[in-house]
Amino acid sequence: MKEVLLLCNAGMSSSMIAKKITELLQKKGEDINVTSTTAMANESLFDEKHYDLLLISPQVRMLFNDIKKIADQNNSNIAQVTFDAYAPTPIALEKLSKIILENI
Repeated sequence: MKEVLLLCNAGMSSSMIAKKITELLQKKGEDINVTSTTAMANESLFDEKHYDLLLISPQVRMLFNDIKKIADQNNSNIAQVTFDAYAPTPIALEKLSKIILENI
């Protein structure tokens, strides 16, 4: 199973999106699990687990370069989530699934 971590500011909106996108991807037959956390935990992201992909939410896009260094050190891909892909709506989730599948 591929592991994806969605990083956002407080973790509230991202937890709902992570659940919904995991359901959508698994419905499509993809073996991908998406979880979420706050970007403020970026120094300890890989302490307990390896992630195949880090997704940076629009709220913390200014941290992309800092988190990219951590991702590179841990052989993980990283991608920016666009504003139009960051919502628990069917259209946004389809856009987010495309971002994940193109970057994992």
